[in-house]
Amino acid sequence: IRHIFDGQLLLNGFNPYLFTPADILANNTPIPSNLFGNFYAELSNNQTYSKAFPLVHMVSWCSALFTNVHPLISIVILRIPIIIADFVLLKFLIKLLVKLNLSYSGLLIYALNPLVIIGLTGDINFIGVMLCFFIVGLYFIIHNKWINSIFFFTLAATSSLFTFLLIPLVFKKLKLVKSLALVFIMLIIFSLFWMPFYHEHFLDTIIKNVNLNMIGLANNFGIKSVIDSFTGKANLIIPTLFVVALISISVSR
Repeated sequence: IRHIFDGQLLLNGFNPYLFTPADILANNTPIPSNLFGNFYAELSNNQTYSKAFPLVHMVSWCSALFTNVHPLISIVILRIPIIIADFVLLKFLIKLLVKLNLSYSGLLIYALNPLVIIGLTGDINFIGVMLCFFIVGLYFIIHNKWINSIFFFTLAATSSLFTFLLIPLVFKKLKLVKSLALVFIMLIIFSLFWMPFYHEHFLDTIIKNVNLNMIGLANNFGIKSVIDSFTGKANLIIPTLFVVALISISVSR
């Protein structure tokens, strides 16, 4: 529902990173609440800003086009790219493993895993789309087409923050100069994807977005709760672990 809500904001020319559903539905913003019907009622107490990445918002915008026809159509449209991405992911994983002379007999353990199916398609989680783009990018890296891979790695990055944790895996293959060039070009294209959402407090929004994606309960499977129960410092520990993992992968792989 939040995806469709954000899409509805975009459809009416409003930035989804600037307003919370609770404020909009309570008429505390310049946005008329009558744009949103009873379908969005469960968001009336939602005080969080959007944490979806730009590519996800594009899909949300497409889904919102059909909300007035029937909300169920919007939900189906949100799921279609995730389902397609899953099939493309499997196809390129097979190609990748064949190229590396590795067995792909275990792929069905992923493809038919109910936790994966429910967690991605059922819960409308675009990490599956991110993985798809990343694997296609890896496929081009293996074939020494690193410029082609930049495009897919950037699409992955505009789907989910966790792309940046995986990118260092290719540094050993590319060597130092190409690795730096890849990251630099990726950051430029990544910034262009964010430009339509630019506003006065843009940097604060990005920092909050990264913070929510790193520490948010929906994304770390309850790690925040576990760490907080022992130390109360999850907001500090989780980003530190993320950076340590990033550096470790960069150095070791």
